[in-house]
Amino acid sequence: MKADISYLRELSLQFRNAIIKYGIKKLPISFHEFPMGSCGDASLLLGKYLDEMGLGQFDYVCGELGRQSHAWLEKDGIIVDITADQFDGVTEEVIVTDNNDFHKRFEEDFRHPYIDSFGNGDFVDIELLPAYYKIIGCLDDKYEPV
Repeated sequence: MKADISYLRELSLQFRNAIIKYGIKKLPISFHEFPMGSCGDASLLLGKYLDEMGLGQFDYVCGELGRQSHAWLEKDGIIVDITADQFDGVTEEVIVTDNNDFHKRFEEDFRHPYIDSFGNGDFVDIELLPAYYKIIGCLDDKYEPV
């Protein structure tokens, strides 16, 4: 079942704003120049949030364009990207679309369900998971997990 794009955009923007509200310098180092260099970790955490909000599991996708890499989420043909504005010419803070013109420029390196990155006892569990709970603590109370 496809998620409502406007609802998905609203949740994604809310999550991005919570990252900034909490304070990027208080988060793991990968967030210190947010959105620059934060795409992988931000996508993993956003995937967890969207899943907890009842939208199901998204794929974590990583691609390369020349010497640059980028990561975002995808599900049912919908791309969700809260860090694309780190690239020249991208003005949207949050991209939620079924039009992948920007993303298809990247040669896909790998994809897997976002959840596969959790539970391995590594950086994601040790550093990112605690950061996730700090970020969601800064969310508006408008939405409740299912």
